[in-house]
Amino acid sequence: MSRLRICILGDDLATPLGDAGGIGWMGQLSRSETSFGSRFEMMALGVPGQTSRDFASHAEAELAARLPEGAPALVLFCFGMADMSASEEGGVRLPLPESLYWAETVLRD
Repeated sequence: MSRLRICILGDDLATPLGDAGGIGWMGQLSRSETSFGSRFEMMALGVPGQTSRDFASHAEAELAARLPEGAPALVLFCFGMADMSASEEGGVRLPLPESLYWAETVLRD
């Protein structure tokens, strides 16, 4: 049986930044799962500072390269930190409606 492939797209929330152990929540989950027989493999595709608009521009290619046709897969979005961070002009980098638009675009594609 094929192992479930889990791809995590996003920003700082999808990276181990700020984790003293350097593996983040995904690494902790993967480490725990290994002790139960490694039923899945995780691929962290997070880029610190990347907005949902940024990852929408390359998500399809990133996923196609990692998820063979017919393979059991799960795609997680871990974004929002970069979208909601302060912009140089004031306010946030991406308002919530735009952030949701890009998330919907990735899901649709």
